[in-house]
Amino acid sequence: MSEKKDLADVLYENWKLIAGVVALIIVLVIGFGVYSHVRTKKAEEASYYFSKGLQLMFSGNGTQNYDKALELFKKAEQIGVGKEAILAKVMEAKILINKGKVEEGRKLLKDALSEIKGSYLEPIITAEAGDAKLLEEYLKRDNPFLEDYVRFRLAMTYLAEGKKKEAKEQLMTLKGKFPSSPFARDAERVMEVMR
Repeated sequence: MSEKKDLADVLYENWKLIAGVVALIIVLVIGFGVYSHVRTKKAEEASYYFSKGLQLMFSGNGTQNYDKALELFKKAEQIGVGKEAILAKVMEAKILINKGKVEEGRKLLKDALSEIKGSYLEPIITAEAGDAKLLEEYLKRDNPFLEDYVRFRLAMTYLAEGKKKEAKEQLMTLKGKFPSSPFARDAERVMEVMR
């Protein structure tokens, strides 16, 4: 039982790191402006709801804030257009997955992925979808963007599916190809727990 707690702790720690990466990228997207033209009133309103949702989600005050953040992301998705709506959908999915509604969250992530193919956000959304086949296909590309992150997420997906051998192979590849990556350090910790 303690081994499962250790693995759960590692996965929980990684969730925060991954959420932080996603939040950072989202902040960058918002910072540089999703659109180069002047935002419409709807886009400004969606951006407001999205920002408030992010603040609540990462405030660390428990599930009550997740519920409020989820409502705000849904509003942003309904009002927003383009990438703003897609990013709101991604954050909705993260909350649903965190609340144990994994399939519902994955469906939202897959919907977002289908809308953002070819974007620099594609590997992040692919990784968050937690679908081993999608991750495997993405890694077959030449020089996939954020390969260390995607490879780590594939290993975690394999672990969640009970495929320890495949997970270990991905973690070893990650450590070999990207020894200075923060995900390589996380891979080492996960492998220690797996022993």
